Amino acid sequence: MCARATVAATTPRLARDLQSVAIMQTTDDLEDRVERTRRDWQTKLAALPADPSEETSTTRAWIERHLHELEVHLERGWARISDETRAKIAEWMKRA
Repeated sequence: MCARATVAATTPRLARDLQSVAIMQTTDDLEDRVERTRRDWQTKLAALPADPSEETSTTRAWIERHLHELEVHLERGWARISDETRAKIAEWMKRA
């Protein structure tokens, strides 16, 4: 097999491997961002004073709602979520 044929034969495999690596890096980045955001929200929630003012109640409700939505998205764990769910989480993180 000549060098040109070898390159042609390995190029599709290389492209698939590079795509897999890119997806894994994107997933890792997303997971890191989500976990960092979750910790930030949990910290903010814990730091909210226990007062019934409307502003504090609204903030608490917003954080709790977003934490719950995140838990729903990730109920099966990172290893078991589909690409569609990953895309939804990424979009959700942009809005949150």
